[in-house]
Amino acid sequence: MDICVAICTYKRDSLKETLYSISKQCLPREITLKVLIADNDKTDKARAKIEGWAEEFGLRLIYIHAPYQNISIARNACLDNANSNWLACIDDDEVASINWLSNLYKKAQQEKVAVVCGPVKAIYDDSAPSWMKICDFHSQQPVFVKGVIKTTSTANALINLKHQACKGLRFDLALGKSGGEDSSFFSYVYSNGGCFAFAKDALVTEDVPPERANLMWLLKRKFRFGQTCGARLITKNISVLDKIKYSTLASCKFSFCILMCLLSILGKNKKYHWLLRGTLHVGVLAKLFGKKEIIQY
Repeated sequence: MDICVAICTYKRDSLKETLYSISKQCLPREITLKVLIADNDKTDKARAKIEGWAEEFGLRLIYIHAPYQNISIARNACLDNANSNWLACIDDDEVASINWLSNLYKKAQQEKVAVVCGPVKAIYDDSAPSWMKICDFHSQQPVFVKGVIKTTSTANALINLKHQACKGLRFDLALGKSGGEDSSFFSYVYSNGGCFAFAKDALVTEDVPPERANLMWLLKRKFRFGQTCGARLITKNISVLDKIKYSTLASCKFSFCILMCLLSILGKNKKYHWLLRGTLHVGVLAKLFGKKEIIQY
């Protein structure tokens, strides 16, 4: 049985270490592995280098040129070319633990779900602020709402492409330059009746580069997350009353977060948690009132 590992990339040499970690996967005998690279660059000049890495590590590679600077184009290219029942997603700056894929697949078999997600552990440089290392905002764990996961990201996930909830879904091109296209995609999986499971031992790690190890980057990311959440609330038929309800709720949550931030101002770390939570709700409000998403790609 084939599992296709999908990696979207854009001018990152860290992809080499990602591919190396995939080549070292400890897998059951019944699983055969292939890797699909969707290159989101304007040209395919990185193709020879990428194919060279794959050959060096003994990987079966499918290279797709999916231009450009719209991550949804690359993600949809992965869906279109997977040719497998199972699509595993990992980022081009992450490193998979040796049992990453086998633990995702084992959980999928146990739970019979549409999607299995795993944790992403951030690795901080010595120069990163101490509060950032303690709070660990860059690491990713699933969000449980009343015991249920309703969305996840493509940073660490295994998708059952034959599951009814996943059939025909595509990543939103309108979110391909701002981000949030993956959480939106998985939200639709949940809305279609797909269930999620969490494989806590399916670990990947990600180095945090200096340009991301600052408060401003985290605030922008939370704001964008909030815009994505706001986008899920907006439909063509949304009523004025619903818009007022959602806006009032987001305003109340923002006010509470700012109050907690002020109460925590003398503390070492908790204030950052409330500041970032408040920024998320500002993003929700911004989307509800028509502000366009931040362009990231």
